[in-house]
Amino acid sequence: MAPTGSYENNWLNELGSPRQGRTIFPGALNRSHAVPLLDFAAAAEAESDILRYQVNRFILYPVHWQNYRSLCSLDWRRVKFDSSHARSVPNDRRGVYTFVADAGIANHPACSYLLYVGKAEKQALRKRYVKYLRAPREWKTRVHITRMVEYWAGHLWFYYAEIDDWSLIDQVERDLITAFLPPMNRDWPAEITHLLRMVFS
Repeated sequence: MAPTGSYENNWLNELGSPRQGRTIFPGALNRSHAVPLLDFAAAAEAESDILRYQVNRFILYPVHWQNYRSLCSLDWRRVKFDSSHARSVPNDRRGVYTFVADAGIANHPACSYLLYVGKAEKQALRKRYVKYLRAPREWKTRVHITRMVEYWAGHLWFYYAEIDDWSLIDQVERDLITAFLPPMNRDWPAEITHLLRMVFS
């Protein structure tokens, strides 16, 4: 048994006992942590929750940004991603689209994260939009898409750009994927597939 006045007892007296309604924090005398040392269950739950939102595949590569050349002018429009805004997306136009997560806090003018690039080549933009709304129920094999629409629900925006010449849509999408390297895309242009497989292996 440690004698009275031992280091252990002095440390506990300094920080307070949980039985006295006080909190023992990680790190001697460090009171800046929000999670108590002894509350292992809460700490584990918080860690598990925050890890769900970790995006490991973000690459911000200026070389690809500088090499990007647009085949056509893209006039982007944004729509909040939820069922109530589906009719805001044209039902007779085709083009490309992106999903962007926006924190929407602190009145910040540009705190957004581009997650995905897609194309509406064989069907209208609205039809593609609605398919993503149904993703959690219907796209069981596309876990990354389901994760995107579920985890960032309420913070997702659907940006779309109409393209009149449908023959350009596929290449425009490929060029955007190459430039942005969106973390939720899984099909990459052949020119960068080998590179990204090395990076993510």
